[in-house]
Amino acid sequence: MHGEKKKFNKLASLIHGYKCILSGDVALPFYGAERDAIEIDIEIQNTGYEEIEKINALIDEAGIEADVTGDSSCWGMIPLPSGYRDRVIETGLPGISILDPIDFILSKMRRGIERDLTDSIEVARIQQLTEQDIEGRLTLIDLPLDPVTKIYNRRLEVFFKALKAFD
Repeated sequence: MHGEKKKFNKLASLIHGYKCILSGDVALPFYGAERDAIEIDIEIQNTGYEEIEKINALIDEAGIEADVTGDSSCWGMIPLPSGYRDRVIETGLPGISILDPIDFILSKMRRGIERDLTDSIEVARIQQLTEQDIEGRLTLIDLPLDPVTKIYNRRLEVFFKALKAFD
């Protein structure tokens, strides 16, 4: 865990001065979940392509694996719920926020691997979220008319079933 904290501190120094939203595994401790970060996803707000590339180069040079974007809603075919930036939660670190827990869960379901399911269940339990809480937020996603929506809905069914098992 010490190595992960050191890596996070280095990352925080590299993105200092930017307004950022952390997602992926690196955000889990801010929700009360414990696990070493495997993936680091960062949305740098209010910046252009050249600045994102500069930040990516600094992060690469530091030996940190991270996905950096100016719009994390574009990752995958399923967008984040509209208004997600208005619901972010400040971490207490300058310029660094995390997704609202429900938006985090819905973002994890876009990829939907086993680790995403486990993380989502843990965050939902810690944050005391119900199926109804999450379903309410689903209305803010502009689901594409595409087979990927059917896959996304199946992932959500598996998640809700697993969540009920903890009741």
